[in-house]
Amino acid sequence: KAINNALGPHGGNAAVYAPKAALGHSVGAVGAVESILTVLALRDQVVPPTLNLENLDPEIDLDVVAGKPRPGNYQYAINNSFGFGGHNVAIAFGRY
Repeated sequence: KAINNALGPHGGNAAVYAPKAALGHSVGAVGAVESILTVLALRDQVVPPTLNLENLDPEIDLDVVAGKPRPGNYQYAINNSFGFGGHNVAIAFGRY
């Protein structure tokens, strides 16, 4: 719901994925690791899938990428990471 609130009516159009199933807990490094993944996704123009996603909550109004990577024409990406102990980071990246 936070993504929908932040992006407003465009929230349902944003391709979303969660790398935690592939990475596990990276504690304080989560922001750096996920930022690298986000930059690579923009560079390669492919959103990686959320692994092991079988039952998406029907109340989530997001385009969650699952099953296989999704190629596209992506100009911007937002990385929103949360770590143990209140480590939180949100950063936006764009192609240039």
